[in-house]
Amino acid sequence: MTITGTITTALPETNGVSKAGKNWRRRDYILTYDNSKPEYPKSVLFSVMNDNIDRFSLQEGKEYQVEIDFTTREVGGRFFMDANCWRAKANNVDPSTGEVK
Repeated sequence: MTITGTITTALPETNGVSKAGKNWRRRDYILTYDNSKPEYPKSVLFSVMNDNIDRFSLQEGKEYQVEIDFTTREVGGRFFMDANCWRAKANNVDPSTGEVK
């Protein structure tokens, strides 16, 4: 699913080791994507994993177009949903510097 909006919160990075013994990194972001009614903004919490954290370099207050996959899993009769970003493209990039405006 493609969503365009502004990163309003970048949460601290977390990391750990998987059951298979591989190191992992995760950073969560909140993207506000519909401000048509400012008193009721719509937003989504999504995660960026491993090297994509550095590659996307998402910044608070900047606008991005993100591709997110949603997955649901069941654990002990309870259901959990994850939203993982696998592609992010900055909107409003200054062509002379390549930096996000």
